Amino acid sequence: MPRRSPEAGRRAALARGLLLCAVTDRRRIPGDPVGACGAALRGGATAVLLRDRDLLARERRALARRLRRATAEVGALLLVHGDARLAREVGADGVQVSAADAAGAGGAEAAVAAARRVLGGGRLVGLSTHSLAEARAAAAGGADHVLLGSVAPTASHPGVRPLGTGAWARAARELPIPVVAVGGITPALLRTVARGTPLRVAAVGGLAGAQDPERAAAALLAALAGGGGPRPSSKGGGGAAPPGGADERSLVAAFLTGAGRVPGLLLGPGDDAVVADAGGGAAVAACVDLVVEGVHFLPGTAARDVGFKAAARALSDLAAVGARPRWLLLGLALRRGTTRRFALDLERGAAAAARAAGARIAGGDTKETGGALTVAATALGTVKGRPALPRGGARPGDLLLATGPFGGSILGRHLRPRARVAEGLALRRRGWASACIDVSDGLAADLHRLCAASGCGALVDGAAVPVHPDALRVRDGRSPLERALRDGEDHELLFAAPPAAAAAAVRAGIGTVLGRVVPAAAGVSIMDTLGSVAPLAAGGWVHLRAR
Repeated sequence: MPRRSPEAGRRAALARGLLLCAVTDRRRIPGDPVGACGAALRGGATAVLLRDRDLLARERRALARRLRRATAEVGALLLVHGDARLAREVGADGVQVSAADAAGAGGAEAAVAAARRVLGGGRLVGLSTHSLAEARAAAAGGADHVLLGSVAPTASHPGVRPLGTGAWARAARELPIPVVAVGGITPALLRTVARGTPLRVAAVGGLAGAQDPERAAAALLAALAGGGGPRPSSKGGGGAAPPGGADERSLVAAFLTGAGRVPGLLLGPGDDAVVADAGGGAAVAACVDLVVEGVHFLPGTAARDVGFKAAARALSDLAAVGARPRWLLLGLALRRGTTRRFALDLERGAAAAARAAGARIAGGDTKETGGALTVAATALGTVKGRPALPRGGARPGDLLLATGPFGGSILGRHLRPRARVAEGLALRRRGWASACIDVSDGLAADLHRLCAASGCGALVDGAAVPVHPDALRVRDGRSPLERALRDGEDHELLFAAPPAAAAAAVRAGIGTVLGRVVPAAAGVSIMDTLGSVAPLAAGGWVHLRAR
């Protein structure tokens, strides 16, 4: 078998990102299609397909450019239907060739080759197909993916006989390229597909044409996960339900209940890391963190960035308990065909993050997987002197502080987070923090976790929340403050401290005051610049959303 070129590898990686694609159709989308697709992207859609071939050339070009900006801001894919030149002009990720165009070009192979000549290297060429035979021909002809449909009855094509989910499932399991189903896509339909089928869908009315595209995308993601497919999405868009239906918080609580009391633990379980008595006045801190392709990073992400992110996330958990990182263990589930260079680059990225935190990679394990690339990083550290920082030590009257700004990490910062090790060590050693948490799932979400662990409430001063400049650059219809509260993957430390200790932390440049701890009965709320107070929902990223 000939070796796959780097360009072909990149195209394959991109194609794996076609999990949930919003399709534009001005006849079926009320209002602005860019706004509708933007809402679908916030709900977790991973791609947009510009169809609308009946627009005037200048109108379609303007729409394509706007969609390119919208998708680029959140790291989603943009495909253009039937116009490789326009796709190249606006910097789209690829082109979708219709079955009619493929037939007119002399078949799938000729159509794919013609599109590639126009697009240049590294971009996707997908073929739209209406039968399993056409899908097979597309795969044999070198397409990067196929759209297959309609799989269910649709109002827009009442005379078309649907293929049914059985044909889709068979194609998805049989073909070596992603099969994206289209036509009549609903959450109920997806739940009927056999488990283990790698599900990917595209939809017009089910996404961009829905009354609430953001909620529609989240519902489809949940159904996709329940059907056994992958679950990529971006932070801030909401999570997807796992098979069996469980939310992260209740699942972790069940794990901890089953574990019972663990002898020798000084902190945890339930904190950012567990801390165990190592004897002789020493303690060891340990935590593990997973990053999964399509959930924490997009297909095609550089190996060094994947490794760095995996390591830094675990090291940030050690920082939250005030531990000094010492060692890192890596567990790698690598896709079949992963090159030696990719694996070594991944390790080098993790090693760079470890060095920055004063730690070293001490070992690990590697396995092959037919699914998504997954990295598990286990971080080990030491705690000497004062006890580790808990989540559950905040008390009414304490002030709330953060080590840095929030929001907009999707622009790239999420791949190279900085573990706040020095800050965590200072907070513990000087006895300044009564409670601390690593902000990974969003400031509001992790504030709720700190309050729940401490049995208290919080009042946030909206004007005092530190907003990262990246939050000002993202254009997704939300305010910079909303992004700062809910985007996630900032990996700053949020901590509570008595007023005198908080003042000392501010003077030392470790924290910025953004609110105060209040009695639990007051709940968690936020005050605007006019002094009005409103409840602050947890929001943020939920890895496992209950059904």
